[in-house]
Amino acid sequence: MPAINDIDPDLLPASVRDMAEVIGLDAALGVVQHYGGTRLWLPLVLSEDHPLVQTIGLAAARSLSEHYRLESLTIPTCKRAFRVIRNQRIVERYRAGETAATLAHEFGLHERMIWQIVAREKDHADKRKKAIQAQT
Repeated sequence: MPAINDIDPDLLPASVRDMAEVIGLDAALGVVQHYGGTRLWLPLVLSEDHPLVQTIGLAAARSLSEHYRLESLTIPTCKRAFRVIRNQRIVERYRAGETAATLAHEFGLHERMIWQIVAREKDHADKRKKAIQAQT
């Protein structure tokens, strides 16, 4: 799972941001990681062996259940946010000297995709640099 500091909240759907206000971003991302793409039914009573409790802990599960009483939540996958974070990590590690082949193997991508990700980031960085230079 991505590090909390790596996530731009604007990349997350409103429903996940709302959930994070109730149980914290770490627990909300745990829910997304485990239940993303499905509906989550929240019971009134949660036992310690309930899958939600096993995923985010009893206190967070109870807070979520109390907040959304007897509702079902459609949990988004947050693919865009996770992809952005993945790509940032790929670029950082490539710049630190890891090979495209190593990164492709680790991230389950083709080398060409690694090169495309790195090239896109370079293009974005060049555009940011030109914009800053134009302002000065």
